[in-house]
Amino acid sequence: MNDMLKEFKQNKLYTNAIVMMGIFTFIFLGIEYFLVTKISLWVDANTAVNTQNYALGASAVGYFIYAFIDKLRSEKSVFIYTTLSVMMIIIVGLNFSYIYTLIFGLLLFFLLGFLCNEVFYISRNLLSNNKYLACVIGLSYMLGIVLQFINNNFLMFPTIEGMVLILSLLCLVFLLNKNRNTVVTEYKTENKNDNNVKVILIILVVLMTCIFSTLDNAVTIIHYNGQINIEQWPRILLALSGLLSGFVFEIKDRKYMSLIIYCVMILSTICIVILQFDVSFLLGILVFYISAGFFAVFFNTAFMEIAYYENNKKLWSGMGRIINNIVAALISSFSVEILSSDNSSILLIIAILLLFVFTSVVTANYTNKRELLTAVKNSTNNIVTKEEKMTYISQKYSFTPREAEVFDKLVSTEENIQNIADDLGISRRTLERYISAIYEKTQLKSRVSLIRLFSEDKGEER
Repeated sequence: MNDMLKEFKQNKLYTNAIVMMGIFTFIFLGIEYFLVTKISLWVDANTAVNTQNYALGASAVGYFIYAFIDKLRSEKSVFIYTTLSVMMIIIVGLNFSYIYTLIFGLLLFFLLGFLCNEVFYISRNLLSNNKYLACVIGLSYMLGIVLQFINNNFLMFPTIEGMVLILSLLCLVFLLNKNRNTVVTEYKTENKNDNNVKVILIILVVLMTCIFSTLDNAVTIIHYNGQINIEQWPRILLALSGLLSGFVFEIKDRKYMSLIIYCVMILSTICIVILQFDVSFLLGILVFYISAGFFAVFFNTAFMEIAYYENNKKLWSGMGRIINNIVAALISSFSVEILSSDNSSILLIIAILLLFVFTSVVTANYTNKRELLTAVKNSTNNIVTKEEKMTYISQKYSFTPREAEVFDKLVSTEENIQNIADDLGISRRTLERYISAIYEKTQLKSRVSLIRLFSEDKGEER
């Protein structure tokens, strides 16, 4: 814990990634809530739930398009789709009619798919390695949920909520542009086992999404039918579960992550039965929010981890959220129909038993394949050049170009201060100011410590 806090404090790249993914989570969930609330004024609960999941599907389409068209990543293109997103938030907020709200809502989520790709790709580059990855994802998820809770509870007017979402979107785009040029070392690997892990992980997330999405739909239907009013306060439990999952998953370098989420999935299947048989709605809600936080952190962490070993990070960094969105959209109508059916209890039990068997097999397979992949990669890909080390350390401690140059001289040569100043063409006093700034940013106090800092980077933090 202390090592992690020290790392986060020293490395501003971690903080930037947490803030960007946290704001994105807030924007995505906030706009999703915003859209469904507007849609529910025109249609019944089942249609509102289906609309919510179709919006998730639209975001997946946008994500894939953005992953393969590099021209969309230019500053001009970002300005255009950000402007369009702001306009669509305003139109959805005005809620002229069901059809207008639906069309512009789907277009808005299509553009949010662009944003999702950009956020996770740049965050993957900022994180550089897989160290504390689950904790970073968990903290960002908690931040997003807390922001949404504040927005929904303390900003009582829909117009103000919409304005906050717009301002958050503009803030996120600013942070993305600021961190866009982070240098990342791409791996060049041709290992068939890599593809096996990806396929198995996709299948695992698909199966688990079927369960978690059905649980989400069950709670949403109950809420919008007015059977029980679900207040916003339980979302604090969702934020805490996201935070807790990040730390729990990180045990033994995420060795037990798939086993933990498997146990949470079993609780979720039981929760669906509880809600269906009206045994205890409160217990069902508690399990729902706990499991939702764990699952969100799991699929984001698992695919961000895979992306570390992939050449095409633009595609795989945010794939967890996208697979979740696609499956939620595809099973939406079927899920809602089962939940609303007179024979729903029997159908649910059958579906749960089948999913349980398949998921058990896939979870065991994924655990073994992941352990093999990480062991092989970590043993063969921990070599970096001096230039890559310098680039990473400069970004990690936010060195200015001149500070990076001074740092290079301090750790790479045995020259004294006066000679270094002469080589750089600056005065000794100016050089000493740069050195003081370097000491302050690294929280070190000697040249020997700087040399040790540089030498101990063995390529793990890329």
